[in-house]
Amino acid sequence: MGLFGPEWWHHHGIKIRVTYKDAKAITMEGSAARLIIWLANPGTKCPWSVEWRVIHSQTEQVNGVVRFSVEELLTAFGTSVIIQPSHSQWMVDVYGAECAFQGKYIRTGDFLNIPCPGTGHDGDPNISIELDDEIRDAVGQLIGK
Repeated sequence: MGLFGPEWWHHHGIKIRVTYKDAKAITMEGSAARLIIWLANPGTKCPWSVEWRVIHSQTEQVNGVVRFSVEELLTAFGTSVIIQPSHSQWMVDVYGAECAFQGKYIRTGDFLNIPCPGTGHDGDPNISIELDDEIRDAVGQLIGK
């Protein structure tokens, strides 16, 4: 573990807070990052879109989007029993994580990265989030759990 969490987690994750929520979407933001979860494809195996943006400087940013199933979203945000796919067990083993899904998330306790582990330093293409009750509750309410 690093000073603020796992070695792969960035300390700016402590600044992420829920800034908007309704029946179909949640927005979480910090000083240098934003995450939006919304129902993009109802009735499909992976109906939830998770979009992130990390601002590195005034001229540089990274963003991405990945689709989650209900179970993946609940596991990533620590609101249900862990479902660990066998094809991603190597990430748990290598990075010392509690759970992971290659290309979607890695989490240990309250420390979540989407879509992958990072270096823990500036410039990583992933978003780090420290999960708290407000975030867990918002995700649970969004998906009806």
